[in-house]
Amino acid sequence: MEGYSFTLAQYFIDSCIQNKKEIFLRHANGEIITYEESLLRVAHTVQRLDEAGIQKGDRVVCYWEETVPAIFFTLACAVIGALPIPLSPVFSVRYLKNLIQQSEARAVFTTVDRLAQLEEEDLDAIAYSEGIAPDPVIFPLEETGNGIFDLAAERLKRRAAAIRPEDIFMIQTTSGSTGTPKLVVRTHLGPLRYARHVGAEIHHENGERPRFLMVAALTHAFGFHMFTTALSMGAELLVPNHIDTRADLQEVRDLDPTVLPMTPRVLRSFFLQYKRNLGGEKSGQAVFGKNARHLLVAGGAPDPEMFQSVQRQGLNVIEFYGSTEASLVALTRRGEWRPGCSGKKIPDVELKIAEDGELLVRSPGLMRGYYNDEASTRQAYSADGFFRTGDLGAVDADGSVRILGRKRDVFNTPEGSNIYPERLENLIETLPWARQVMLIGDRRPYLSALISVNPAKLQNLLPANTDDGYLKVERFRELYRRCGFDLERLNSQLERLDKVVRFALFQDPLHAAAYTSLQNGKVRRDRKKAQEAYQERIDHLYTAHNQLDASFVPGVDRRLRPHSDLKAHLVWAFKDRKKRLNPQIMASTQKIFQNICNDINVEILTEKLAADHIHLFISYPPEVPLKEIVQRMKNRVFAELGV
Repeated sequence: MEGYSFTLAQYFIDSCIQNKKEIFLRHANGEIITYEESLLRVAHTVQRLDEAGIQKGDRVVCYWEETVPAIFFTLACAVIGALPIPLSPVFSVRYLKNLIQQSEARAVFTTVDRLAQLEEEDLDAIAYSEGIAPDPVIFPLEETGNGIFDLAAERLKRRAAAIRPEDIFMIQTTSGSTGTPKLVVRTHLGPLRYARHVGAEIHHENGERPRFLMVAALTHAFGFHMFTTALSMGAELLVPNHIDTRADLQEVRDLDPTVLPMTPRVLRSFFLQYKRNLGGEKSGQAVFGKNARHLLVAGGAPDPEMFQSVQRQGLNVIEFYGSTEASLVALTRRGEWRPGCSGKKIPDVELKIAEDGELLVRSPGLMRGYYNDEASTRQAYSADGFFRTGDLGAVDADGSVRILGRKRDVFNTPEGSNIYPERLENLIETLPWARQVMLIGDRRPYLSALISVNPAKLQNLLPANTDDGYLKVERFRELYRRCGFDLERLNSQLERLDKVVRFALFQDPLHAAAYTSLQNGKVRRDRKKAQEAYQERIDHLYTAHNQLDASFVPGVDRRLRPHSDLKAHLVWAFKDRKKRLNPQIMASTQKIFQNICNDINVEILTEKLAADHIHLFISYPPEVPLKEIVQRMKNRVFAELGV
């Protein structure tokens, strides 16, 4: 703990005083907030928390995913010592209620637009809006000779002084896990260690303030670690209209960041847009613009080719390894990134490898434990106090850390949550006709299932005519319909991310190398062997087909399907048609529309170019608002064509 004298709140208050008139946050929607204004917003939020009776140590659930309210609310909690528990609305109200009970939360805060939904579910919540200045009655200007900013800063400093770096700062679910999560009790030291060590590798010439892209969700540890790092540097925060893989590359380029923290899956999304919209490296354009300096990456399996591509464009790649429970473990020093290495261990970290190859960690940033779960806390540590990471790793003589795989069987979703498939597979195997189940879904858009059926439980089952015993959907439509209804019933008990979307049935047992029944009654599933044995079948499950395809589970949330049946007609015409409309502009506009639709999973069903307009008939996912599609089109056409 040596040298950690500041907390997150103290970083923020000092930065506001030093950078009072500088930009704190720039939003893609045009909103600009200075450090001075941001301090007043935090002061207002502190007032709201006081009025609600929230005190130091109280747990409060924050049910939102929007970046701006998350920033100001969490900073206010850090000032008074309240403990936020962030939860994305991708999780249901049922899950939220369970979390409230599990965490013994004092209150729930949400955005104004979600309040009615929670009230309909008989859940009391407090609407939070961060955009209001402090009440002048509470901050009377005549009380001192200073202005309202100085008075607010002084009062916040006095409140924040009572909080120490080793105090509890936040409670987070285990990487957004579905099911019943473990609640990680974290101190200020967790994110502060990121601020110190990651910040030390970020260099800007001539005293230029870094501009941090805020594309990572603040409901996950990675996003908040990067926010803390930005705050410690007095950086300018750049907030796009959408986070994670829904972020628009052109919008990011327009924001002009110098520091780009993101997970590998977000980087892959940006590179897909880069190739489709800009032509990739061969275009001569840099993926993130000419001023991008540093790429900060963690939170998933990296893609060395993409890292090397951004290196060729002059970016410094900083890869690091850590977790919600363990904080920062290893970090790539500036200019030292190499494939297969997650960086060198941080000086205050101790590492060792268990007999089974698991990487064990001990450092000042370790969690306090799992909230109200002593048994899980004991299991998480070795007898000598090392945290069990669940990752298989190796440590070289120079301290370089290499992650070789995972000891735990876990899927990582595009949203960033963790799914533990075994509990879901065991649930499906309780169905009388399901003999063996193997889930597929790691780093895929949704869950699919390979299911070996029990012929004794299914009457009139015809023999399969494939080498692997696969029962073709076209031939066994009634069987798929019956099994699909049972899966739909199980899905109704699960969170959206846990639901099985598609399935393939097999008459024969699953391949012995992929699915092995052990003598103790347990099952060993080898997902890599399953991928090899059933590659063709798995590819089919992630290929877009007619929504009436019987391999889709009935009633599944259509946001999890490859396509949606929501449709709309869009007619595009320019205001100044006579002066600006010509065949070249029309063709370029058509190409822009096609690329945007590809990027956000929108299907163009029909397309017509007329003399003075473009007519599109589209099918689009429900989670992508129609106005967002139109706005992206308008922004891109203006940015690239100037019309």
